[in-house]
Order: sequence, then C-alpha cells, then structure tokens
Amino acid sequence: MLSIGAEMENNQRKIRQYEGIKLAQMKNINVGRKKRARTSPSRLILKCKNVADLP
Repeated sequence: MLSIGAEMENNQRKIRQYEGIKLAQMKNINVGRKKRARTSPSRLILKCKNVADLP
C-alpha cells in the first residue's frame, strides 16, 4: 500500500517538474547546466592540485 502511494507521489513530482521546466522555457529562462566551463584546464589543475591526496 505504501509503495503505491510513493509511486503516485513520484509520478506527480515528475509532472510538476516537467511543467515547471516548460514554463521556464516559455519565459526564456535558462534551465539546466551551462554548455561549457569558464576555466581553462591548466587553471583547474592548479586549483585542485591536492585532489589525489584527499582521503
């Protein structure tokens, strides 16, 4: 019984999300990730040079 309620809620959430995305597109509001990064790979390496040392 609980799984049916959870599935219905999940379906409603997907519908509301889809409607919100369509509304934003109609208003010409950018939705989603940006197409490309602004930083160069060399700057990114300098910024995150200690990533391999993290636990």
